[in-house]
Amino acid sequence: MKKYLLFILITALGAHCTHPENVPGQSASASATISDTIQVADLNTNSISGTNTSSKIRDTGILINDTIPIALGIFTKDAAESNIDNNDPLAIEIKKWRLDTTQIKSILKGFKPVNGPDIHYRYLTFYPQMSGEVTINGKVYRMNINAGSYFFLTNKDTSYLFGDETKRFRKLFLTGADEERYDN
Repeated sequence: MKKYLLFILITALGAHCTHPENVPGQSASASATISDTIQVADLNTNSISGTNTSSKIRDTGILINDTIPIALGIFTKDAAESNIDNNDPLAIEIKKWRLDTTQIKSILKGFKPVNGPDIHYRYLTFYPQMSGEVTINGKVYRMNINAGSYFFLTNKDTSYLFGDETKRFRKLFLTGADEERYDN
């Protein structure tokens, strides 16, 4: 009997909380009204159309194509390969892995934006990476290229992630996207 009374009490409280006509001072129509404004962002003009057209947004992406000026600084390969077993076939490939400036510029223009979970779940990470400065359309970034076919562009407050989504550059890296293991 106690369980039955408890069930009725909980059901009554639940119904009271979910039905707006049971809330003192509030009508059903007032609580059911939802106001929402959709605004469309134009990243080319950095403006928003909608009710608040004076608002500005920060560009959340970066466009890199053949018309964007790119200048590369000096790129160096990390020295993580000193602890590698020289008899391991992967170690030999890691030691040989390098990119020249022409390849780096092609990668900048050809890789596609990806997100953190993509990098974590779809790309293998290797400790040899090439790092250097790159200027894209007048903005300076730090570029870290991983041998697993992805790179980061960072500056003091922004990070962009790119990966070889088309596998067009697969031959330049130790692995590509969605490969479960090294298999060259």
